[in-house]
Amino acid sequence: MVREITHDIKQLDCAKRNLTLAITTLKHLHILVGGVDTLKSLTEKRQYGEIALPLQAISEVMTHFENYTDIPQIKSLSDQVKSIHQDLAQQITRDFKEAFSGANAKSFIHNKQLASACLVVSALEPKVKPDLLKWFINLQLQEYMHLLNETEDTAWLDKIDKRYAWLKRHLIEFEDRLGGMFPRNWEVSERIVLQFCNATREELPKIMTKRKSRRISRRYPRDALPA
Repeated sequence: MVREITHDIKQLDCAKRNLTLAITTLKHLHILVGGVDTLKSLTEKRQYGEIALPLQAISEVMTHFENYTDIPQIKSLSDQVKSIHQDLAQQITRDFKEAFSGANAKSFIHNKQLASACLVVSALEPKVKPDLLKWFINLQLQEYMHLLNETEDTAWLDKIDKRYAWLKRHLIEFEDRLGGMFPRNWEVSERIVLQFCNATREELPKIMTKRKSRRISRRYPRDALPA
């Protein structure tokens, strides 16, 4: 009799675990189905401020169904989530490029929509943020690369202080206008400085080589060389 009772208890425990798992799965499925429709609507309306949290939740819920993608309905939902991620990445990238590459780029100030978009980017695939930052940092240094190019007189070593003056001025302007738009952990100002240093390190040897060539040319003009 004890064995029978023990056996029944084990069966009940197993049934309870299965029931709990089934209820949890149904809850996750409900969140997933409703969340996909919500994300599609919010993405179309560019309501980035309302996307970040549900996007993270949907991504976490989706991990519970990784072993069930052979089920057509689950695979369809998984594909829709991936599509939403791709659409958001492309859309936000376009929004940034339109904001910073257009006629009003110089006067562009802190934008709440793009600030919210940054939070969405943080919840997307890992490569989305680095790609966006790479483009943005290069854009920030575009003026520097033009003004202090090796072909410009202001690029000579005796005017190297102009480089750091430009950096200081640009960082102050950037922090005033756009610093609050990016999450602190993106370290955008630090990235600008790092890229500035890398670009300067690459440019200075070119300038030194060019100056050396000029000195040699002046000291030994072609006309003075023996035939």
